Amino acid sequence: MLRHGADIHTQDSFGLTPLKAARIPESDKVVQTLLEMGVEDDIYGAMVACDEAKVAAILKADPMQAQPVASWPERGPLPPVIWAIWSGSTPILRHILQQEVPLDFVPNPLSIAILYQYDEMVRLLLDHGASPECEYPKAWPGAVPYPPYHPMVPNEIPRAHLPLYHALRQGTLPAAEMLLKAGADPNSTRSDWSGLQWPARAGNLRRAKFLLDRGVNPKCLCAERSLRLAARQCMPALIELLVSHGVDVQATDEEGQTALDLAGKTDGTPPPGARASTREILNELVEIGCRSKQPRARALGERARLIDAIVDGDAVALREARGRTPELLDRELVRGELLHFAALENLGEVVDILVESGAPMTIHAATALGRIDVVASMLDEDPSLLEGGCPPKIVDATKFLKRGDEPPLMIAARTNRWDVAEMLLDRGAAINRQVGWYAVTALHQAVDSESVETVRLLLSRGADVTIRTRFHHLPTPLQGNWPPTISRDEIRKLLIAHGAKPEEQPPHSAEVH
Repeated sequence: MLRHGADIHTQDSFGLTPLKAARIPESDKVVQTLLEMGVEDDIYGAMVACDEAKVAAILKADPMQAQPVASWPERGPLPPVIWAIWSGSTPILRHILQQEVPLDFVPNPLSIAILYQYDEMVRLLLDHGASPECEYPKAWPGAVPYPPYHPMVPNEIPRAHLPLYHALRQGTLPAAEMLLKAGADPNSTRSDWSGLQWPARAGNLRRAKFLLDRGVNPKCLCAERSLRLAARQCMPALIELLVSHGVDVQATDEEGQTALDLAGKTDGTPPPGARASTREILNELVEIGCRSKQPRARALGERARLIDAIVDGDAVALREARGRTPELLDRELVRGELLHFAALENLGEVVDILVESGAPMTIHAATALGRIDVVASMLDEDPSLLEGGCPPKIVDATKFLKRGDEPPLMIAARTNRWDVAEMLLDRGAAINRQVGWYAVTALHQAVDSESVETVRLLLSRGADVTIRTRFHHLPTPLQGNWPPTISRDEIRKLLIAHGAKPEEQPPHSAEVH
């Protein structure tokens, strides 16, 4: 077409130029060809280059460059506000927002900023009117509408991945706090994973308590679903947190089943003993629920104060709880799951109080806390602890790891305890072992937690960059549109230097709904 005289500067009635039309995935060569032929770079190129001054100059000359091109999905780029978020530059986003651009559409700019953990951008978008309850499905004004994922049932509320869902799943708690203050509904049922349901799915005690402290109604449908989900997945600590904060342990689903009926009924096989311990805690809570009002409130209140102290890392409150009800600390729930939680959260004083109260210090807890001398002493006494209880092959995808089976090297990688990781490797820890449902390695864990020092150590010791997780579970900085940060850029360079090939990575989509 160009050889036959096509105008490289043409523009349609929507403002779509050949260069803008080429701003779609896998069209980099077309963009480069047009630029080499004399087409002046546009606002998208300026944002790719993170050139704030050029973005400002383009918008000063033509403010309409901040507006989306009215086409979807094959005829041009996503709106400039999305590209501004991808750039990682808050000043560039500020320039775009000053032009009063639309914000409540799919893919949702607010959700993308949340997923990228750009909290300052989240604040900026909310300040400029982005809705914390963005409707779905809806494209930007003038664009071809998004087709629904499935035919709508009359009077059905469309399922949505709300910004609060993204904040609870992959964002930060400050972002979730901003959404709630802006009016996000923590009790919403507009998503299959609304409110408490995602923290319950992920077994995240801190995020579940965050919501309970900020207005989640423990009697709402989402809270009751969350309890049953925690029971299915054998999460006793989460069960105690929910019930002690008011969720009805006897609430039933559509088929009349309670959390106790559903305990351990997962798609896979729970770890040995998990179903029994889950049923034990549920039976205790059911018995408490049958007491008269005051004894029931007193018993649940003591359990709530204990678990709150541990989750909040409040050593003073924990000692007070121990003084009132020492028997509550003498349970497997506290000695095992809650001690493990506190160690992974780096709550060393809480762990020490639990150990003083009879909980055993484990190699996993010592690793998570970076207590290298304790880890070394444990390995001297029992070298088999080096690989935990994990079998030598990949754990079958239908099974879950029992707590204590995870190799300590995985914990060290997840918590960026590179000095402990180095000691474990010196003692012969298997560096490329894949474990768990998703078959992750220590390198996957270190990359996912952005542990630059541990990534560097593992690569220097022979970690294999070609091993992939099952289902491509963990996105990496090698994938397109992965949010740029200093640590991620450094990790990306390290991986490439050791043989990783970005072009062979599965795509990481930033088009969230």
